[in-house]
Amino acid sequence: MKAFVVRHLAERVGLDCVETEKGEGAAVFDVAVTCGGLQGLVVEVETLYGTGTVVHKLVETVERVGVRKMWIVVPNPHAVIYLPLLPRIRRELRKRRDVEFYTLDVTSRGLVRLTDVATMLVKKWKETTEGAKEANKSLTAD
Repeated sequence: MKAFVVRHLAERVGLDCVETEKGEGAAVFDVAVTCGGLQGLVVEVETLYGTGTVVHKLVETVERVGVRKMWIVVPNPHAVIYLPLLPRIRRELRKRRDVEFYTLDVTSRGLVRLTDVATMLVKKWKETTEGAKEANKSLTAD
């Protein structure tokens, strides 16, 4: 997953501006942007495997890192499983920090904001629901 993050950021700000495993002690960042338009951004990859509660794990990560601007990247299965919960966690965390959740966009081999994934899924669900209603109408009309 870090490779996706590094590739995504390198395409936006250049590889020279992207560092991995940067920091000291408890504040070692998975990926950090050191120059360019995203300078100061820290990205943490969180798999959420065996971490207890998701809320506790994510809040602990944000507090441990302690930076102002942060992206948290979660694997696609977890993004879907926790989709109802993650936007609420994001809202609470954004009261104190500039936090955004991302997941992998496997088609472009980059990242996609979780809010965009949620919007797309709701749109697809509505299209499917409308399509099913139309199909039912045509079946009952015959």
